Amino acid sequence: KEFNIDIWNLRKLPNILRTSFWEITVSYVDEGKINEIINIEPGDTSRKNYGIAVDVGTTTISASLIDLNKGERIKTEITFNKQASFGDDIISRIVFAEKKDGLEKLHHVVTETINELILNLSQKHGISLNDITSIVVSGNMTMVHLLLKINPSFLRKEPYIPVANIFPLFKSAEVGLRINPNGILAIIPGGFPYVGGDITSGIIVSGIYKEDDLSLFVDIGTNGEIVVGNKDFLVCCAASAGPCFEGSGVKNGVRAIKGAIEKVKIENNKVHFETIGNEKPIGICGSGYIELIGELFKNGIINRNGVFIIENEKIRDVDGIKEFVIYEDKNERIVITQADIENLIRAKGAIYSAISTILKTLGINKNDIKKFYIAGGFGSHLNIQKAIEIGLFPDLPLDRFKFLGNTSLLGAEGYLLSDEFRNLSKEIIKKLTYIDLSRSPIYMEEYLKSLFIPHTDF
Repeated sequence: KEFNIDIWNLRKLPNILRTSFWEITVSYVDEGKINEIINIEPGDTSRKNYGIAVDVGTTTISASLIDLNKGERIKTEITFNKQASFGDDIISRIVFAEKKDGLEKLHHVVTETINELILNLSQKHGISLNDITSIVVSGNMTMVHLLLKINPSFLRKEPYIPVANIFPLFKSAEVGLRINPNGILAIIPGGFPYVGGDITSGIIVSGIYKEDDLSLFVDIGTNGEIVVGNKDFLVCCAASAGPCFEGSGVKNGVRAIKGAIEKVKIENNKVHFETIGNEKPIGICGSGYIELIGELFKNGIINRNGVFIIENEKIRDVDGIKEFVIYEDKNERIVITQADIENLIRAKGAIYSAISTILKTLGINKNDIKKFYIAGGFGSHLNIQKAIEIGLFPDLPLDRFKFLGNTSLLGAEGYLLSDEFRNLSKEIIKKLTYIDLSRSPIYMEEYLKSLFIPHTDF
């Protein structure tokens, strides 16, 4: 095999060879016929070989520190995407990017957020940034464009295409990511303006691409994506669901972290709940909101429109807005407000209507879906029955559903570690067909039908 070496590594090579008595460690990227040398170190440092897998979501960013020698995840950290201060969804961020210095600001805050995660992970585990030689990023195409500081405005203009489907390898320093100065950045391939490497990852992790039976994959986030298909075909679409299920845009919403309320039951006007890690409650995460809406409806506290219809000591009027108290002590009150419920109904409606639209467009009956894969930042718990009852998912037998967790991050980890995964990702996007819901003659009708609990699609 041939090797390429840049001028910086070439300049230090003579001295390193002699001071280390000709014993060196070379880190390189296998690119087929030609390999790119990214680092040269004196002695045997092969045991120090790390990478970072990143899921750049619209609302949250997750990063895993990976031991490349062992092929193991050391630790994962999650934080909010600071871009949210410039807009909750991808369209608002594209609009902001078109303003003066808008693209630079959006690029800066996302690289800053990723760098903070990398630094936290490396410091907690005593790992030098110089020993981290690669980063893989998975995300929708808007997030990828903003990370690379590429104008995203054409994603929402005819003919609605990203700048690339398959990206070359970049030097991480060129993008502003702080690892080894010669470290590389890889982007998981993605096919369409609102469907990127996060869904390529989900397709591979779920295995939908090799199923004989019809399967459906849904990634629930600020931008909700759906894929229907099997080993013969794959069709996808995307809908703007908003950040509610990721703990943003609702009064006491939090990510799926310790202390987040994730299970809720209401009996005799008493609220019983469980938190992640059995910690003191700090807020409500996405899975908690799904159960809470279901329990409020089941107990006749809200009607099919999501409006409070009874009066009791747990329902209070604060500045003209009604709220239901979940937890209260002398220092804190955790509630769900009327505005929260409206946002959550719109969010679940966007997901449900996207699913029903893609199925009707393809002429597929929901009962023909034999496996229903769910991805998203719900932590370890998701009550499928409650999700069906509130109209987030279609009414199918529970044994057809499988919750997979954050498949975008799992995909980034797989891409970092596996040649097979990398090659497969390029093949997957060739098989994908995209349905643009904004052009669908039935999507708005389906959406309006979904703005009830559960919906009007019986």
